[in-house]
Formats: sequence, structure tokens, C-alpha cells
Amino acid sequence: GRKVEEDFGLYKPPLDALRRAGVNIDFVKLLKSTETEKLPAVALISVDTERRNQIVLLPGVSGDFFGADIDEAAYLYDSVKTNQGYLVSTLECPLSAMNYAVQLATERDIKVLLDPGGIEQPNDLDEALRSGIFLLKPNEHEAELLTGIKVTDMASAERAAVKLHSRGAMNVVI
Repeated sequence: GRKVEEDFGLYKPPLDALRRAGVNIDFVKLLKSTETEKLPAVALISVDTERRNQIVLLPGVSGDFFGADIDEAAYLYDSVKTNQGYLVSTLECPLSAMNYAVQLATERDIKVLLDPGGIEQPNDLDEALRSGIFLLKPNEHEAELLTGIKVTDMASAERAAVKLHSRGAMNVVI
């Protein structure tokens, strides 16, 4: 990943939480604010009185995360496989980077858990789904974008999950 050491220290809590959870963050690039003109990624989530949410993502420096960054940490895949771990990803990085990370994981028989937060187009997940995502966890908006099925209740969620399963997701949680 990529972060920027901005003046407010907002980059610290997520990194500290990952570290406490036992996640190796050695390869998260922490840039000084003088090294880039880009800001840290920000996700703004508004929730209305009906509990519906809308997410606006400003990728900032996370938009510069690419396959070369993954290659620098590729040895971690071997550790994950040895420890029967998982690759956990979102689409809050460039699609090409996510697809590359999934490709490396599936080549090593590492299970992939994907939250498609940040998805923009219905076919954005085609490549990843063909590789056999172990667990896909879209919210109702992402499920609708991916399937064309408006998710409003358990029955519509089930129809959307079945459609996502038919596209390659082994397990779906909406």
C-alpha cells in the first residue's frame, strides 16, 4: 500500500491497527508529504435517515499503487501460503494492481477475499472472478452494479449471490 505522512497524523491509526492485528506492513510505502503532491486516500461515507449510505472515494496516493509495488513484497505470498493465510483486497487501489495481486495469489493456491468497494463498472471484476475468488463481499449497491439485481431483501440478495457465484465467486456475502 501507500500512505503519506500528512501533518495531522491521520496515516497512523490505520497502520497501528494493522500492526496490532498482526498484519505485516513492512511494504506499505510511507511517503513524506514533501515527496509527493498527492494526498492520502480518503473515503467519505454519508448515511441518510433511512440508513442508506453513499461512498465517495478520493484515491490520492493509493492511486499510484501498482504491480511493481506488489513485486517488491512478492516473497510475502510464500509466507501466506505456508501459514494458510489469505489475500484480502478491495478495489480501493488501481484495478490492475488488484488483478495482479489476485493472479499471484491464485497461482500459489492462496484463497482470495475481495471486498469490491470502489468498483466503478459491472465488468471490473471479470478477470478476478475468472480466477476463482474464494469470498466476494459486496454491499447491496456493489451487488446491484455487478449483477443488475436491485438488492432490497434476502430473496433479491440470494438471486444476486447466485449470479455472482455463476460468474466465478466461490462464496458470496452481501
